[in-house]
Amino acid sequence: MISLEDPAALCGAAAAVGVPLLVWAWNKHVRYWYYAAWPIAYPGDVVPNRLERRGRWEDKTSALPTGWKFSCARESHQRTEDRWAETGLKLTGEAAGRQSWHWCGTDAGDDASLGAADDAPTFNPSVNPNSGDKIFRAQQLRKWEGPRPDETETPKDALGAAKKGFAFHQMLQCDDGHWGGDYAGPMFLMPGLIVAFYVTGTPLGEERRAGMEAYLRNHQQADGGWGTHIECASTMFGTVLSYISLRLLGVSVEDGACARGLKFVRENGGGSMAPSWAKFWMAVLGVYEWEGINSVPAELWLLPRWFPFHPWRMWCHSRMVYLPMSYLYSTRFTHDAKSDSLCMALREELYLKPYDEVDWDANRHLCCPMDTYSELHPAMRLLQNVLAFYERWLCVGPLRWLRKRGAEFAMEYMRAEDEQTNSVCIGPVNKAFHVLISWVDGGKKASHEAFQRHLQRVDDYLWVAEDGVKMQGYNGSQNWDTSFAVQALAESELCEDFPVCASKGWRYLEATQIKFDERERDKYFRHISKGGWPFSTAAHGWPISDCTGEGLKAHRPSGAGAGLKALRLRLWLWLLVLLQ
Repeated sequence: MISLEDPAALCGAAAAVGVPLLVWAWNKHVRYWYYAAWPIAYPGDVVPNRLERRGRWEDKTSALPTGWKFSCARESHQRTEDRWAETGLKLTGEAAGRQSWHWCGTDAGDDASLGAADDAPTFNPSVNPNSGDKIFRAQQLRKWEGPRPDETETPKDALGAAKKGFAFHQMLQCDDGHWGGDYAGPMFLMPGLIVAFYVTGTPLGEERRAGMEAYLRNHQQADGGWGTHIECASTMFGTVLSYISLRLLGVSVEDGACARGLKFVRENGGGSMAPSWAKFWMAVLGVYEWEGINSVPAELWLLPRWFPFHPWRMWCHSRMVYLPMSYLYSTRFTHDAKSDSLCMALREELYLKPYDEVDWDANRHLCCPMDTYSELHPAMRLLQNVLAFYERWLCVGPLRWLRKRGAEFAMEYMRAEDEQTNSVCIGPVNKAFHVLISWVDGGKKASHEAFQRHLQRVDDYLWVAEDGVKMQGYNGSQNWDTSFAVQALAESELCEDFPVCASKGWRYLEATQIKFDERERDKYFRHISKGGWPFSTAAHGWPISDCTGEGLKAHRPSGAGAGLKALRLRLWLWLLVLLQ
């Protein structure tokens, strides 16, 4: 018999009766409303005056020290494996398309691809906040041994212009056939990696650290803040994360860049006004409390698949970010800030009142107006408040076993993602989370194999340009860019004029087609992969519908190659039909 004086038993009984009733109600009535209702996240009309704020940068010029060298494909693999020679760990997955940068030093001898100190490319954000990829292009042009286009010649027609364009473009082609380039821009990517390295005690290396610092300094705006993206006006999202990053990189609070950044943060309400993703990384670092984060329950992974808001129904990038977030939130992992003088200093710097006096629960819904693209829908606010009640009473009581099992499944799922992507991960956000979680899963030991494999793949996301060392929005856009270049060559009927360029491009595309499906793909919500093309590399392994279409279109039985075998064509067609 259930006693009225036993709250745990009452909650358990309520759950036992309530869940079946909810399922029945969904099947009988609610699902019709669900499909017809107004979406909770519907953005509505354009935010008033949202385009009036523009990014503004000081007129300043800087230059990154020379000494960085680009490597790709097999050479890139070899350089990484040489650095991990003592562990014996080899990189897995197809080498084609992999891009990495390594520091050779300013006195690297005869290596002409590095350039000289007096011709180091400069960067001025007030002229253009985007880099011109001058370091990469200069190195590719120096390596080119073939004929060069006549810069003084003016084409007389479109075909002549195309020929001259390809005569230059082939000089930028990488050895494995792809075209590389800067794929960065968002300012909220690299801070996650910096936090992960700091919490795990992993050295960044002086040159990498200095390059990251240079990048953050270069993109600080005249008002002291940083944008969510390098081109947009300052936001609290970009500013709080960039400020914390500079501090973790060793920059003093009294430094001019930090002083201006902190002034911007405090003038706009302090760290508690940052959006949810920033707050999440702050909680991991120990400079924000989990009570101030809206629930990210791992229990949702245990729902039946037919449930309308099971996480598997999310867009894959949202799902794969929700995954590590749900694990960290459910386990309440946090860095030991009280034993870390820098984190204790950040607790004092980021808030307008003493850290111990902050009402964290009251901050769950706070977001600075400049970061609010659309107001939080009342229904979403209500649901988040219900989940807050669940966090306080149910998941720490009668339903705590659900939380434990949900976190266990999330950990299993993350291990599968690591295996399926050769530790590259689907994107830079979950990559940074996986670096941290693989360390936690390994007992916080730096020697843990999964953690070391993640460290081997960090370079896949880092790019070096004249504005500094940055984290890209993917591990590159290799397949996407190469497929269009090869298509343009074929459409212009210039394959015979540039046979080596065409053949190399085709070979890259052939090597990048995904040739197998993932193990236990159904268990971990993966679509069929075999026959598709990714956005970047085969080692990344996630097929994409438009990349698959463009990859196939680039295969012409002409100077670009003999075309794919019939079996490979059937696999491509089958995948594309299933994705429709």
